[in-house]
Amino acid sequence: MLSRNYRMAMLLALTGGLPLAATAQQAGDAAGPGMINVAGLSSNYTACLQSANEKTLAVDACMSSELKSQDARLNKVYKSLLDTLKPDAKKALIDAERVWLQLKSKDEGFETALYGDTQVANAQQLQNNLYRVTARANALEKYLTFAQL
Repeated sequence: MLSRNYRMAMLLALTGGLPLAATAQQAGDAAGPGMINVAGLSSNYTACLQSANEKTLAVDACMSSELKSQDARLNKVYKSLLDTLKPDAKKALIDAERVWLQLKSKDEGFETALYGDTQVANAQQLQNNLYRVTARANALEKYLTFAQL
């Protein structure tokens, strides 16, 4: 079995020395070779990654900043959706959000056990958390659009 450090080193080599988030672009932007489109990421994030110029600490700062923005977006759309729903649907959303938060926490715990505690592992976990929060915000925005019909 390969050591955790060896696997993380291979991840580094495969991603050009950066966590996968370093290649993310906002959906709708033209993606170049090796680029990943993730809907909902801000244009500020894309610009930050480009200016980070593949420097790990700068990329981590971009991800941290975007995570704060996405978390704020998630909270805003959650509150808007709650305000739009009827009582039964509101209760169901609250229950669903609690379960999602538990799953998010469990995923984070699993990733810590899987990846370990290296700079690359921490960056990968940050990217995964960013994508999780962004995906949840996207889902709630779709629900809100439907609820407002």
